[in-house]
Parts: sequence; structure tokens; C-alpha cells
Amino acid sequence: MQAKLDLRIRQLHQAMGQIRIPNLAAVQPQIGFTDQAFYVAIDFGGSVSDVELANSVSLFIANIACLKDHLKAWCKMHDVPFNGDKLIDSNRDVGLIHDLWNRDKHFDLDRSRTGLFPELRNIARMARLSTKADAGSWIAISLDPRTGQLRRHGDGTAEVVIDADVVDSKGIRLGGLIDISERAIAEWEAALTVAGVGRLSSPINVVCARSRGSVFSDPPFTPPPRTPARGRGRPRCRGRGRGTAPRSPTPSP
Repeated sequence: MQAKLDLRIRQLHQAMGQIRIPNLAAVQPQIGFTDQAFYVAIDFGGSVSDVELANSVSLFIANIACLKDHLKAWCKMHDVPFNGDKLIDSNRDVGLIHDLWNRDKHFDLDRSRTGLFPELRNIARMARLSTKADAGSWIAISLDPRTGQLRRHGDGTAEVVIDADVVDSKGIRLGGLIDISERAIAEWEAALTVAGVGRLSSPINVVCARSRGSVFSDPPFTPPPRTPARGRGRPRCRGRGRGTAPRSPTPSP
């Protein structure tokens, strides 16, 4: 059973890796000429088709939602209480992911665990910039006009993601798919820990490890030493800070 759970977590990490690419080099510049000008353009959507986008999102949602059934089997085998259904009904993020999974499986929803009957809209691949939670944290990207390559500046993170709007039955936006799914993953992680699931391995560290004993983290996890000049402490997978990054001098190419 441990091996099956381990495989499921590996599948989740693999699915996450398809919708979050932490390397801007994945975006290839479009370089062209006219009779009067030379230009460089960036399209974060790239050549990814709507079918590929939808498939990546569908696979990601399914890998999160089916943790419920794997946890249920674990609890039955080890004779421990199963609280998966209670978690779905009490936590909106977990419930939204479960509703989206059911909609994907059955085309439409005749009942909704959240009562919101959510659906996805505006699935697209885009750049995502995130600062750290620390005061003064900033992130920016620039384009080298000579090569078209993107450069990251600051201490935040820059990644290419496939994201979507999650809306309710009235079309009101409930949040972004990645934000909702990360919180849902954290809740399932906590449920696995409470049920006594041991530490699970992972081939790639894509899902954020929120604690040193996380069942979703790559063992062993050793934080890098502190840098006295910065004093940042242990790094985070992504910053909580949002919004416009503070202005900074334009870096030279």
C-alpha cells in the first residue's frame, strides 16, 4: 500500500511539472526581420494547443482529487478513521478540486460538494512572477534585445505556468486554479500525515514542501546555510507577496 501511495504522489508531481515550468528558458523568442526593422517577440503561450492545455489541467486535477480514494484504502487497511469526505465538505479549496474533477468526469454536475458548481475558464499558459514574503522582496524580468532571452532579476521566482480561472455557476471568479490546488494539496498532505502515512519519496520536488517532515518533499531536505548579508532564512517554494514588484534600475543587457 505504501508503494501505491508513493506512486500516486509521483504522478501528482509529474502532473504538476506539466503546468509549472520554473525555467524561463522554456520560452523561445520569436526573432524576425522586415525591410526596415529587426524585432524580437515573446509569446508565453508558445505553440501549446488548447487540447494540450486542457489535458494538462485535467490530469493535474485528477491526481489531486483521487488522493481521497487512496487515503480511504489506506485507512481501511490500517484500521484508522477516514476523514476524507469530511475534509471535502468542510474545506472550500478541497471541495472545489473535487467538484472540478467530477465535472470533468461526468461532463456536468447534478450536485456540488461546495454548492458552487465550479467550472474552469480562460485556460492559458502565461508568465507568473511571485515575490517572497519578506519586506523588500522583488522580482522582474527583462528581455535581451540581442538574443531574445529572458532574464530574471530580484529574489522572487519567475515561472511559466498553465493556469485558469475557477468560477461558480453565476460566473463569479472564485480564484486561480494553481492557488486553489496548492491549498488543497496542503490539506490532503495534512490528512495523510494524521492518518499515519509514512514519508513518501518523490523524483522531482515540484509540489511545495511546507515542512521538513512533509510527505510531499524530497528526502532528505536540508536547508542551505543562512547568508549573513541577506538574512533570509529558509527559502520558500513560492512567495506569498503579490502585486506589482517595486521599481528598480533597468539592468543592462
